[in-house]
Amino acid sequence: MLISKLGVLLRSKENGEQVAVIEFGPDGMLMCQMIKKGSVFALRSVISLLEEPLYKKYESQKDEAGNLPREILISEAESFAKIINGAKMKIGGIPVTASVEEWNEPDQASK
Repeated sequence: MLISKLGVLLRSKENGEQVAVIEFGPDGMLMCQMIKKGSVFALRSVISLLEEPLYKKYESQKDEAGNLPREILISEAESFAKIINGAKMKIGGIPVTASVEEWNEPDQASK
């Protein structure tokens, strides 16, 4: 079984290489992963652009399983990408551009 994922992909403005991804979890938590060699702590400046954690901001809109509506996650990811692109952000000294991406991964729980 596949599960759908959503995130903001950060790519180098210079050569388009993937630098990092910030996954927007269904529960409103953000998971950061460096793709290019570097410290995940470099993403702290990016995450600090959010005024409030999504899981707190939308607490009242979670379903019984504790997940946020997909529409909220997509909207927040799009807004986050716009902020990053407007801020001329650098990760580890690399100027980056942000885009919202969706992908599927195998569900580890169904194995």
